[in-house]
Order: sequence, then C-alpha cells, then structure tokens
Amino acid sequence: MPAKHRQPSLRYHLPSSHARRTSESYEQPFIDDYDADEDQVEQGTYRQHRVATQRQYKRLLRQPSFAFSFTPFGIKHTCWYRITLRRLLCCLVLTPFVLALSVLISGVPPSYEDIRAYERLLPQHNLTRAKAEGHKYLKFRGHLWGHGLNNILQETILMSYLSHRTNRSFVYQDYVWSQLPFPYTVYDFALRPSRIPFNAFISGPTAGGPISFSDPDVHRIAVSDDFYNVVCPPSQVHLLPSRGAPHDTDGASYIQWWVDRLSTVPAITCLEIDADKDQVFDLWLFGEKRILTLWDDLSRSSILQNFSWSHLVLSAVLRNLVILRPPSKQALYDSLFRPSVHLPISSSTELLSHENVTFSQPGLPDLVAVHIRRGDFSRACYRHAKYKSTYMGLNQFQSFVDVFDPEPYITRTPDANAKASKKSDHQGNDSPGVTDLESYYMAHCFPSITQVVTRLHKIRRDNPGLKSVYIMSNAWGSWLRQLKKELMKRPSQSSAETLEGTDDIGGWEHVITSYDLVLDPQQRYIDMAVDMAIAEQARVFVGNGFSSASSNVVMLRMAKGMDPRTNRFL
Repeated sequence: MPAKHRQPSLRYHLPSSHARRTSESYEQPFIDDYDADEDQVEQGTYRQHRVATQRQYKRLLRQPSFAFSFTPFGIKHTCWYRITLRRLLCCLVLTPFVLALSVLISGVPPSYEDIRAYERLLPQHNLTRAKAEGHKYLKFRGHLWGHGLNNILQETILMSYLSHRTNRSFVYQDYVWSQLPFPYTVYDFALRPSRIPFNAFISGPTAGGPISFSDPDVHRIAVSDDFYNVVCPPSQVHLLPSRGAPHDTDGASYIQWWVDRLSTVPAITCLEIDADKDQVFDLWLFGEKRILTLWDDLSRSSILQNFSWSHLVLSAVLRNLVILRPPSKQALYDSLFRPSVHLPISSSTELLSHENVTFSQPGLPDLVAVHIRRGDFSRACYRHAKYKSTYMGLNQFQSFVDVFDPEPYITRTPDANAKASKKSDHQGNDSPGVTDLESYYMAHCFPSITQVVTRLHKIRRDNPGLKSVYIMSNAWGSWLRQLKKELMKRPSQSSAETLEGTDDIGGWEHVITSYDLVLDPQQRYIDMAVDMAIAEQARVFVGNGFSSASSNVVMLRMAKGMDPRTNRFL
C-alpha cells in the first residue's frame, strides 16, 4: 500500500483529551514489514506530529482538567495547575471571610446588660451614702483571669472572706476570659463573652448580697469594681504589696497573718493589695491539706452560710425539672432558695458516731451526680502522677469515705514500679506501657467508661435508693452517649458485669448529661455553675479529687450541712 494511503502509526498520534483524562494507555502496533522510503516518510510525519503535540499540550495545560492521573506527569500537572498564584491569593483573601462566617454561625453571645443593671441598682452603690458614712474597701489587684470558673471562684471566696475578717467591703470584679478591649473573643471557632458579670454566676455576700438577712448594715457589703472606681479615684488608692506573705504556712495562720497586716492601715478608705507578681492565694494553698485548718471559721462565716447561686443559675435548674425528675418539687425549691444552716460538722470521723447528728436533706434524693473531667485532663493526670500530687485540699476531709493513697506505688522498688501494666484509655481500650503508679492515678483522675460504670455500681450499693445519674462533664458527646448506654444497660448486657462478678451493674433508670439540659443563650455561658448547682442538690456526689470544680461542690455541700459520707470520689 502506498505510504500516502497508509494509516499513520498510532505511536505518533496525540492521545485525545478524553483518553488523557481517563489515563488510557496506547500500545504500539506490531509492524511486520519494513520499507526505507516509507521510513523516511514516517520520520517526517513524526517531526510534524512532535511539533503539533507540543502545541496541543500547551493548549491543554491552559484548559481546566477535573480528572486526576496517578502517573508522575498527572500528579505534577494536577498540583501545578491547582496551586497557582491566583488561586493562592484568592484563598488568602477568602479565608478570613470563611472563618468569620463560621464564627457568626455559632451566634453572638449575650451582653448580660440586664445583670449589670441589677448590680448598679444594689443599695450599697449609693455614692452619697458611701462618702457620708465612710465605707472602707479592699480590692485585690492582679486577680486570676483567663482560667476556668472554679479556679477564680475559690480565689474570690477567700478574698471576700479576708475582707469580711478585716471589716472592709470586698470589691468583686467580672469573670474575665480575655483582657482585650472587645466585648467578645474567639474560642474554639466560636464567639464567647470577654467578660461576664459575677452576679451571673453567684449571689450572696461575695457578689454584693446581704451579709446577714437579719442585719441590713451595708458598711461591709461587697461592691462592684465599677462603683469602686468612682468612689476611689487613683489618687486616693493606697497600694499594699503582697510580697513577704508566709505561703508555706497553714490556712488559718495565713489568713490571720493578712488580718494582722491589714490592721496596720485602719484609716485607709481605698486599699488595694497588689498581687500582680505574687498571688495572695496561690494554687498550692488550695491544692494541699493545710487549707483544712481554715475550714471551721470559713464554714461558719456568712460568706458560705449565705452563699447562693445567681437567679440565672437557679432559673436554669428550675427550667429543667422535667429532665431532673425530682420526687418533690417543693423540697427541691426549698433547698435551692433557703439559706443554708450550718450544722456542727467537723472533718474528724469521731462526729459521725454520734446518733444525734442530723444532716441537711438533698433536694434530689434519688440522684447521684458524677463529675468526669476530659479534655486537658488527659495530660494533666499524667503530670499529677509524675509529681505525685494529692487531691485538692478540701477533698481530703478525714470524715470522707474515699481516701487517695498512692504511697504503696511510690515506695515500692524502682524495678517493681517500672513494671508495665495495662490500663484502659478514655475509650475503654487497653494501652500497654503504663506504670502501676500511673494506672492508679488514671483510674481516679481519667477513668475509662468501664471504670466509671463499675465505680457507680459500688456507690449505689453503699447508698440504696439511688435511681438516676447526672453526668457533669466536658467530654465529647460520642463518649458520653457510650457511657450513658453502658449505665442504662440491663445487668445481663453490661460489659462491666464480668469485672465485679455481680449481676446488678448498670441498669440505672435515668441518666442525664450536661448536654441534655435546655438552656437559653445567657445560661449557656454559665453552664458550669448550673452543673454545680445540680450536683450540690444530689444525694451523693462523686467528684474528681484533682478538680477545683469538684472541690468547690464538696465545699458547698459541707457548708450546707450535708452528710460527709455522701461526698465520694472516682
């Protein structure tokens, strides 16, 4: 066949765009004859096709391609085409708008302006009366901010108690998450208030409430920071440095040291303690048992006797009565709104042997509240094991049933302590390579689902009549759903059954989590306080001994006169 009538060799043909996109391969046909003239024609044709191929590929590279080839050329071409300067600039320009949209979708937080108006109308915020009667104030400069509610709450309670002991009005300040001069800040790709008025969380003497319901005297009632700044301009403020305080002494002696020091400046109206560099009440005081020497005086003071949750928190509890299912709504209402009456409860176990001792009754008598920390505690619990930490100070009353004692794991020989044992992680899976000491800490600080189910079974066995569980936790919803499923399983279905050799693990009638509560926008940002208010009313509270939130719940239950044996730990 003449060369001009022969079909061109397929090896010179440019693959079609469709073939290129679908990564089809073209095989060279078998040529069974050879002709020199035809070969020259083929070479000329090859050069023509090569030029055409180069031109066509350049045009195709400028066209959009949506198919991906796993050949080296396909990968290189796709990456080169997709990442261009124009697209990169577009991404940089659009990224802030996408982030802003995702933040706005979460909603704009409330301003709490109604609560700020309530604070401004408190009777002690009368400028004329304050100047005429010569009220004296105590403010703590450099207080905690940017921390969780309970770190700040425990510090604020001791600050107000010290002010009360020195006959001065405590200056309470907002709960501050960010010092930026904006009403909102971004956290976890969502807006949250930079500041929340303290009366959104608590009421009572610490937040400007009456010191005593029978004594209307306003000389020592706490005032807001805004009012203090009007009464006490900077020129009239006397600054007292906090350095030199005996931080290593016990709680009662430490408070007395500050009372004696503040008594040296009795005539000063506007007194501030500068704690920018040296905190007045540091974490070591709250984290050690020596704070218990302060308990008798603190628990009998009006600071704790008249402590109350805010109206916003109490309204959130009442809003969820259908979920909480109290046996008596009136009993819960009375327990929430009546002031606590201190009973002579000591931290010693001797008192529990007296038959005449009576305790305050819970508002939710068939409920056990359990506090389970997740999130950053996955790392914090290992640090507690590393530094051999103990429970928070107020979680170490001698009258408590559960005692945390890592001493056997600390004193054993290094070879024995280094021996790896298995522990269950937060999903209930076995993880090798963890020492016995770490396993002991993790069981009490970061327990698995199986460990929580087993622990609550023991609590129910010690306290007959418990039917419901309230889980206050920052865990992921999927983890809580799995825990809830295990707790409500019938005994024959429970995965924890084989651990105890019993037939009644699980089988709880009603299990509630923090995510089940119905809250309005204002209540959503104080949900931790709502959890604590519910835990305070539970018949039994099972806390995390290393948590300040659990420590504060225990403190309020003890000050309220509830049975110390109903405060348990994981």
